[in-house]
Amino acid sequence: MQTEALSYLKQHPVSLIVLDLNFSIETSGREGMQLLQEIRKINGQVPVILITGWGSIDLAVEGMKNGASDFITKPWSNDHVLQSVKTLYLVIGSVIAALGIAFSFVKVPPLTDPHVIATDTYAIGGEIHVEKKLFQHKHFVFAAIAQFFNVAAQGGTWAFFINYGHEIVGLSDKTAANYFAFSMVMMMLGRFAGTALMRFIKPYKLLAIFATANIVMCIIVAQGFGWPSFIALLFINFFFSIMFPTIFSLGLKDLGSKTQQASSFISMGVVGGAVFPFLMGYIGDHYSVAHAYYAPIICYAVIFMFGYKFYKVKHH
Repeated sequence: MQTEALSYLKQHPVSLIVLDLNFSIETSGREGMQLLQEIRKINGQVPVILITGWGSIDLAVEGMKNGASDFITKPWSNDHVLQSVKTLYLVIGSVIAALGIAFSFVKVPPLTDPHVIATDTYAIGGEIHVEKKLFQHKHFVFAAIAQFFNVAAQGGTWAFFINYGHEIVGLSDKTAANYFAFSMVMMMLGRFAGTALMRFIKPYKLLAIFATANIVMCIIVAQGFGWPSFIALLFINFFFSIMFPTIFSLGLKDLGSKTQQASSFISMGVVGGAVFPFLMGYIGDHYSVAHAYYAPIICYAVIFMFGYKFYKVKHH
């Protein structure tokens, strides 16, 4: 039983474990405590709730020291277990909220805005036009929209990566997770390659090229061709590696004193990562996880238009 449980944990992601400390004639809780230690070696973050009919203070203390989140004695009610789970996540949320409140009281010294006197030369040369209101700068507005769709595509791609590997290629969840880790390496390589290419290609043009490449990759992924499609899925990470910083920098171009305010709006594009996976999930539930990857094509089309039209928008 222990071997099967540990094997399952190695191959499947879990959100919560309810562990009975005694699963044979033994009543000391040693078996469960040993299993808890093995669980912690595999996964140090997953919450574990211990249950036993032979509870004691010493056993509860030992369980907490070994990484248990709660200790419940039998007989128990389902409401009790549910309340224990709620309490666990309320504590986590409270700690995060407390940290946020604490940071809000940190005094930050006044900063000199360098953008008032300096011109960003990252993308396209030009003059600073600070007389306009922020939302009158079309390239900024377009960048904020493009960033929303960029993070939306990224969030959706990552959210269904393991599902795709499991359902389309037949990989175990653990193996698919390892490939997901490798996709982060692909993202790093894409960032290096993109930075090098920007020495020869204007950033807005390279952004359009990489967006086009990801449209092609998404089409291949959506076909569910097995390994060829899975390799295309890996390359999506490669090509969107430059998108967030490039959109961000192009959107801030020549905004003068409004640069800091604009950067906060463009950064809010991360909201897209919370919205778009729902659409892909709906498509995956009603059709297939492969077909869900048609959806990010919309995002990359928007990013392509931003890159392709950037020069015209910026100068008109």
